[in-house]
Amino acid sequence: MAAAPLKRMPRVGTCHCGREIHARGLCQPHYREQLKKTKPTNLCGCGCGGRTRFTFLHGHHTRLFTSEEQARRGQQNDGSALRDTGEQKSYRKLRKRHEHRRVMEAKLGRPLTYDDIVHHKDEDKRNNHPDNLELMTRAQHIKHHLHHGT
Repeated sequence: MAAAPLKRMPRVGTCHCGREIHARGLCQPHYREQLKKTKPTNLCGCGCGGRTRFTFLHGHHTRLFTSEEQARRGQQNDGSALRDTGEQKSYRKLRKRHEHRRVMEAKLGRPLTYDDIVHHKDEDKRNNHPDNLELMTRAQHIKHHLHHGT
């Protein structure tokens, strides 16, 4: 049984379930459910014969590269760009947030706002001792670095 084609409707109002409309007259859960029912119509561009809603099946775009090119890209994409280089030039993170911001929040007893900047007095990004951290606004921080030239 083929799924009914989706018709375009304005993105205002509510879905038949009462939730806000996301796309094509449906809320997000119903829209995603409807997308899953639609059959992929395109053939994969690599020639494998697989069907997709896009140009290639996931990962198949690399099949068009030579084996040397695939090996070169594999060596480049080893994840090292996302890791600390060991040069002590990046901020340490604790549970996906910068450690110096967490230390300052604990010191102040309140969460930091967008405008709050935590400045390291000794310019060492790894020294997150509370005595080394200073709270500034963005404007104060810019003036500080313009004045001191660091």
